[in-house]
Amino acid sequence: MRLTRIVIPIGLLMMASAATAQDRPSSLPASGTPVKLQVVMTRYEGEKKASSMPYTVLFNAAEPNEKPVAKTIMMGVQVPLQTIVRDAPTVAFKDVGARISGTATSVGGGRYRLILDIEQSFVADGQGRSGITVGPVLRTFRDSIDVVLRDGQTTQSSSATDPVTGEVLKIDLTLAVVK
Repeated sequence: MRLTRIVIPIGLLMMASAATAQDRPSSLPASGTPVKLQVVMTRYEGEKKASSMPYTVLFNAAEPNEKPVAKTIMMGVQVPLQTIVRDAPTVAFKDVGARISGTATSVGGGRYRLILDIEQSFVADGQGRSGITVGPVLRTFRDSIDVVLRDGQTTQSSSATDPVTGEVLKIDLTLAVVK
């Protein structure tokens, strides 16, 4: 039986992207309310805050009878992964970082429904609570969120614990109507 190895080189290619031109609508709806959503992804090691990453996404919130326009923002890097199978090396690139996709719709009464898909992935050292190191690993968090917020309202939409490290990731959302 042959062993397959994954090697993650130190050099990383920086990349930032949003939806491509073909993914964007040719024109935004004439009506709708511009809203700004701040997404903050905070990692905790026990009670200690390890990192906090804020992202801001602007939406044109559709009226209740309109189809919402999808928006995507991504910030990250592409990590080259080298695998060797039967002595033949190959390289593939894996996106790591944060990706936020979603829509906003006005539901009346100054409230807005946000439907979001959030993904955060990163390279980690592969050491768990057991103290055993398995080499670099790619960790991923994904969440689908359906929430209704008012102007100025903040809510914690998600909280998840990494089963290997015990690290906790919390997602906070704050909505603001752009005036």
